[in-house]
Amino acid sequence: EESTYELEDKTKIGKKIWLDIQGALVKDLEGNIIGTIATFTDISEQKISEDELKKSEQGLKLAQEIMHIGNWELNFADMKSTWSDELFRILGLNKEKTKASIQNYLSVIHPEDSKFVTKIVEERQTKFITSSYIHRIIRHDGVERIISSESRFIYNNDGIPTGIYGILHDITDVKLMEYKIIAQGIIVEQKKLLDIKNKEITDSIVYARNIQNSILPPKELIKEYFPHSFILYKPKDIVSGDFYWFMKIENKVFIAAVDCTGHGVPGG
Repeated sequence: EESTYELEDKTKIGKKIWLDIQGALVKDLEGNIIGTIATFTDISEQKISEDELKKSEQGLKLAQEIMHIGNWELNFADMKSTWSDELFRILGLNKEKTKASIQNYLSVIHPEDSKFVTKIVEERQTKFITSSYIHRIIRHDGVERIISSESRFIYNNDGIPTGIYGILHDITDVKLMEYKIIAQGIIVEQKKLLDIKNKEITDSIVYARNIQNSILPPKELIKEYFPHSFILYKPKDIVSGDFYWFMKIENKVFIAAVDCTGHGVPGG
């Protein structure tokens, strides 16, 4: 009977090491156990490499989670696809219940983008064309996301493609920020145009007020002919919609209260 196990130990100087221990029982011709034999192999460097690889994989996984980037690979030899954990998360698919495949990727493509994405995928695999495009997906929970997809072919030493490597980048938040900036820019431009239009209208109203004031008779002149009269003249804003008028021709006096519809200004 043989047994194998790994053991963490320390040297005489306190250095930590890993040992691979393989042991077997030694028996005589009658099958009686007469001893044991064991080999000890220092596998410290292997363990260090494994730890570094594990940390690197953990770092890559964390980086993908932060950046919302998932990667995938398709091997032409067995047509097997592999997806990173983040890619499953981006697509809203359960890693334990969903197989990594082109079909499952296409199943979440937005209906309005499905035709052109399917065409790109088909051309990529038949014409060996690298691809880079943006499309939408709808997860099974109804959430819509915006995805940037890129892929490159993997070649062997003879220049023959052996697979495809690609990434999916969830750029929804970036796109929403872009749309927000564009919308803010449009609002700013519209406000500028509105300010210009308001100034033009205000200038026109002020001009109309100047014209109106120029034809208003002095109140003193009216008092001269009608000493017990008074004039109530209160323009609501810049220019009044109603105004008074007075004139004496020979021995006749004309006085009027005039209604001015529209004020003679744009928008009035």
